[in-house]
Order: sequence, then structure tokens, then C-alpha cells
Amino acid sequence: MPNQGKFRQLWEIVTGEEQLAIPFLTPYGIASDGAGLLCVADTSARTVQCYDLTKREVHYILQAGDEPLASPVGVALDVASNVLVSDSVNAKVYIFSPQGEFLRELGSGAVRFQRPAGIAVAVNGDVYVVDVLAHKLKVFEKTGRYIGEFPREGSGEPLYLPSNVAVDRAGHVYVTDSMNFTVKKYDRDGNYLRSFGEIGDAPGSFARPRGVAVDSDLHVYVVDATFDNFQIFDQEGKLLLFVGKPGKGPGEFYLPSGIFIDRNDRIFVSDTYNKRIQVFEYLRQGTP
Repeated sequence: MPNQGKFRQLWEIVTGEEQLAIPFLTPYGIASDGAGLLCVADTSARTVQCYDLTKREVHYILQAGDEPLASPVGVALDVASNVLVSDSVNAKVYIFSPQGEFLRELGSGAVRFQRPAGIAVAVNGDVYVVDVLAHKLKVFEKTGRYIGEFPREGSGEPLYLPSNVAVDRAGHVYVTDSMNFTVKKYDRDGNYLRSFGEIGDAPGSFARPRGVAVDSDLHVYVVDATFDNFQIFDQEGKLLLFVGKPGKGPGEFYLPSGIFIDRNDRIFVSDTYNKRIQVFEYLRQGTP
């Protein structure tokens, strides 16, 4: 591939034009460091696939030490490009080096998860992990020290089976509240700020909200597996645009799940049952 650019190489890998040793089965969580490393958690394949575009290599994370991955769901990259993986069956969050070497568990066993899912890393290095069955978001410092969880008891805005999380550049936290059919926004200390979306089948509402992400202009993107699209909102919760429809062609989806926006505003969407990743790019108005 000597004449191919990095983005073209990525495109061929994630869309299936290039044969992989372990093909996608049900890709879900996805993360990129914006500098050439892209990792995808594939729940059915019980693996995390990481693509190093600088070295033009693919490597596979299959186990943490002697413990095989059972159901990798969420994936995130920290400031050092270490790979954080949540396993919903093993009920653990593992940390690997960028090359896939197992380093440690998040929280070192001092914190128990019931069913960890989405993961996000803030600009300051804090790590947010959705614990689905606990109906909470658990927060860790970049050192791995457990800080606490939210929403706090008695806050009046409980989560009900949350699934995914994103953090914007200002430190605000967005959580997909699956069974309340909303996205909830918090400040960095876990104080509730607002919700947007509601159950329904009209634009701006949700049926099966899954992944959530935020671009550099603080637009909020929410994947809906029933609508086979992602919807884009402003900070007031106003719907700006929706992208996608059911199908197998470019820009079409079949039960999409995860979404991630890197520092270059490239948008990666796990098109789960089409067994691929679709890549978009956010361009500001007037961009040539």
C-alpha cells in the first residue's frame, strides 16, 4: 500500500475492502486518537481490533493476561493512547498499551461493576464508565483512582439503563439514558444540567438511543438503532440534522450502535449488523 494515504487505508480496512484475519461480526464501541490509532470492540467476535495507520498494522486484543475477553462493549483511548476496554460479561474494565499489551484493571479490583458499557476519557484524563445495571456513571482519575459516581442519590434525575457516554472539550458529560429515551447532560462534577429527546418516532425523539458523541462546535450526535440513523442537536437540544436510513449502501445503516468523533472532527459510526464502520466528516459552513 505504498501509494495510499492513511485515510484510504483506514477506509479499506473498516469497510471490508481489505481482508482481515478476524472479520467484524458485531462491531460496537469505537475510539480513535486522531493520530492514526483506531480501535473497535466487537462483542460477538470477543475481540478488540486496533488499526495502527502509521505502521500499517492491525492487531487484536483477545485477552487480559490469562483472562479471555467475553463480551467487549466499550472502548476508549486515554491521553497516552492506552486502550480501555469494558467487558460486560466479565464485569471489568481493562487497560492495554497501544500495542495491545495488558497493563491492569481500572480501579484494580477495588471498584465493582455490574455491567460496564460505554467509556469516555476527558481532556484532563478523567475516565467515565457507564455501569448499566447500577444505573450510574462511575468516574476515575487518570491515575485510576476512583472518584465517585453520579447521578447522586436524590438528585431527581435518575438514569435508567444508561448505555454510552461522551465528554466534550469543556468537560461536560453526556449520557445516553436508554430507557428514559433521552440524553442527559452533566457538568464535570456530576451536576445535572439538562436533557433532550423523548420517546417517539418523530425527528428529534428516540426509540433505541445508543452511542453519543460531540464535535468541536459542541453539536451532540446520538445514534438510534431503531431509526438506523444518527441525529445531531445543538446545546439547547434543538434538532439540526439527521443522517442515515435503513439499508446497506453508503450512509445507510442496519442497527448502528457506537459513534466517536476524533479531534479532526472525523465521525466513526459502528454499523453493527452491516458488519462495518462508516466514516463521515464534520465540515464547518464555508469550509472549502
